[in-house]
Amino acid sequence: MKPYYYVFNRTRDGAPTYRHYDQLAAVEEAERLAAKHPGQEFEVCKVVALSKANTVSTLWMDGEGLEPNPTA
Repeated sequence: MKPYYYVFNRTRDGAPTYRHYDQLAAVEEAERLAAKHPGQEFEVCKVVALSKANTVSTLWMDGEGLEPNPTA
């Protein structure tokens, strides 16, 4: 997977919404936003890694699935 970039507004809460695949495009967007919002700071953040947990699945050997619970 190729690294990508987010522009993050340090001054306000909220998550970035656009993924930039080019560093220059991300820097230009940060500069555009900074000019539009004087006094606010915008960071260009490079995503270098991604962690993901595998989903858990159950394979029933007899093909029938979970037995009914008689106490329910």
